[in-house]
Amino acid sequence: MCGCQSCNHTKALNAYEFERHAGCKTKHPNNHLYFESGKTIYQIV
Repeated sequence: MCGCQSCNHTKALNAYEFERHAGCKTKHPNNHLYFESGKTIYQIV
């Protein structure tokens, strides 16, 4: 769920949609989405 001001936890986005919504286009979003532990999604998977 996106928690930005415009979405306010009302939009469920997959990793690619979330990356585009944030204004980034690396095509590798799992390398740039972090858990509270500091590990990326890619590192966990």
